[in-house]
Amino acid sequence: MREIFFICSIILLLFSQESISQFSFIGFDKQECFSPDTNYTFETIECEYNSTGYRVFKNETMVFEKCENNHVVPNYMKFINETTGFLIESNGNRELTLVYKTNNSGYSWQEIGVAGWYSGYQSCYIVNPNTIYTVMLFGFGGHSIYIHKTSDVPNYSSIILPNETTSLNDTIINDPIFGSPLCDSDSLIFMIKYNQDTISLRLNFVHQNDYIKDNPPLDNLRFYPNPTSDYFSIDGIDYNSVIIYNYHGSVVKKIQRAENLYIGDLFSGIYIVEIIHKKGRSKVKMVKN
Repeated sequence: MREIFFICSIILLLFSQESISQFSFIGFDKQECFSPDTNYTFETIECEYNSTGYRVFKNETMVFEKCENNHVVPNYMKFINETTGFLIESNGNRELTLVYKTNNSGYSWQEIGVAGWYSGYQSCYIVNPNTIYTVMLFGFGGHSIYIHKTSDVPNYSSIILPNETTSLNDTIINDPIFGSPLCDSDSLIFMIKYNQDTISLRLNFVHQNDYIKDNPPLDNLRFYPNPTSDYFSIDGIDYNSVIIYNYHGSVVKKIQRAENLYIGDLFSGIYIVEIIHKKGRSKVKMVKN
């Protein structure tokens, strides 16, 4: 039975109010609470047509190779045990930073989410075997910062959008996770430097059962194509309309139910599509080419 993996994400966007303002990422308040399997390594390789790719090794034996006609660069790879690992890749063809996961010792990798644009990767944090947070900087000199969550829990989508009251003061966000944290803690603090000031963003983890009513799992939902250029379709559920948000959390379009939903008038980028249906509301991340 084929499983459709939706992306569980949290996006925090902080924009500078002055042209000289700059962000940088300092680090997390705690280390990851597992002993990584050091038998796995990776290396960047040269491919045809002056492109780049990479290989993954286990005990110095190659288990995976990726070469495409573009620049694909691995930023990070870590295994939390012998079989389960995460890999973050900058993909030049799609101009995105992608998150992958393996459950079979690196022999194959499943794309589970988009962390942001091609460049700007800073760091990441694995909370448990289902969830990873990624920190991305954007703009010349770091004029904005995203903290992004990706989870491979099947048939479930959730996102917390930034609101207009988001400020540069210390911020607390309640965020759903799926499964217990590997650390004996229900929170994670991101330390961010804004010009000469230090900002602390605290995420309080909330178990998924607290959010099920607002974002019910939809076993039959089909959202395609994704990525897309002009149209997308939704099958498998009885829905009324959709609301499309940009990465700032602003509503950019509302569309009533139709066979093909038109988005050709939107700029290229990453959007959140909120589907309003009889069971509630569910959100899906959409990449617009």
